[in-house]
Amino acid sequence: MKKYSLQICQFPGNHATHPDASDWVAETLYKAKIDPRIDRVGRFTRSDTPITMVRNLAVREALQGRFDYTLMIDSDMSPDYEVGKVGGARPFWDTAWEFMMNRREAEEAGVEMMPATICAPYCGPPPFENVYIFKWTNRESENPNIDFMLLMLERQEATFRAGIEEAAALPTGLILYDNRTFSLLEKHGVLPFFDYEWKDKYQSEKATTEDVYQTRNASLIGCPQYVCWDSWAIHNKLKGVRKPAPITRSMVSESLSKALDAKHEKPTTKILMVNPYDPQYKGPKPSVVAAARSAGNFQGELLDAKYEHEALELRPGPLVVPADRDHNEDRVGIVLMPQSLVVPEVGRPDLSGGFKESGGGQAERALVSDWASETGYDPFANKD
Repeated sequence: MKKYSLQICQFPGNHATHPDASDWVAETLYKAKIDPRIDRVGRFTRSDTPITMVRNLAVREALQGRFDYTLMIDSDMSPDYEVGKVGGARPFWDTAWEFMMNRREAEEAGVEMMPATICAPYCGPPPFENVYIFKWTNRESENPNIDFMLLMLERQEATFRAGIEEAAALPTGLILYDNRTFSLLEKHGVLPFFDYEWKDKYQSEKATTEDVYQTRNASLIGCPQYVCWDSWAIHNKLKGVRKPAPITRSMVSESLSKALDAKHEKPTTKILMVNPYDPQYKGPKPSVVAAARSAGNFQGELLDAKYEHEALELRPGPLVVPADRDHNEDRVGIVLMPQSLVVPEVGRPDLSGGFKESGGGQAERALVSDWASETGYDPFANKD
């Protein structure tokens, strides 16, 4: 039986590693030590920046030490969290190592194969929690101007993936390399192995991170990059980011129904014209607005030319406008009140403080009376 060597690499951030990652390394180290196909296990641990430099150093030491495989795990990983809890979930090391050994056996049987890489899938931090697995795509078929590009798998697309699948580029939070990949990259002049790509000449914003840079380049020279969809890991940021959950039609329907019900339960808003200088009116001096109906909300604009036009967003309700556009701003204003009654017709304000009826009649009076009983202000009161 041919035997192989393995180097396990850790990158503790600020000299610290999540307990789940430490426990996983200890367990994997034991498995590797007792595996009859592994004759030597090395360790690499370095807490330093930039991470591109540290990963390049880890690979360089692995090649100098003549290790056949390199296993990298970041300090914020919680591997195999679904194992024993979710049907079909498999531990990453066991699955990935068997995958690599099966490829070696195929090579020994005469099958031509390029060295491969395999990773565990995981997501980025909120608020987007992107799945860090990439595919090749384009915008247009038979386009004379080649427009190939890398695209991350959509969250719901990744949710239903299973087994082992080839990808265009991978994350390196938990990843197993056949080290012949790095030898081929160097042979093709692709150095350094890990590097950033930038959006501008000042290198002020990253266009590509070091993991995508390395795995994409390896894929382009013919070394296949694989993801083990059965071995999701938690990415421990301020939030432990897990595998995306499936979104079903019933979930969306229920959520939208609750949102619509909640919208209808909220009090809508009415506009009422009042005399702000009436002794009974104790509120602040309001601006003068006119509301116009729209499909969902009312939009109001200040009518007085002395004011800059500004929008006021209102929920659906009856429309009330000034009786005279040439009003005196010192005599007319508005207050906003919760809806307690739908008024079928629109009324116009009396600039003396009353309310001119325009078809709504008693309904308008009832609406204003309800409001008046709550506020103590009655615009229908007789004025001297």
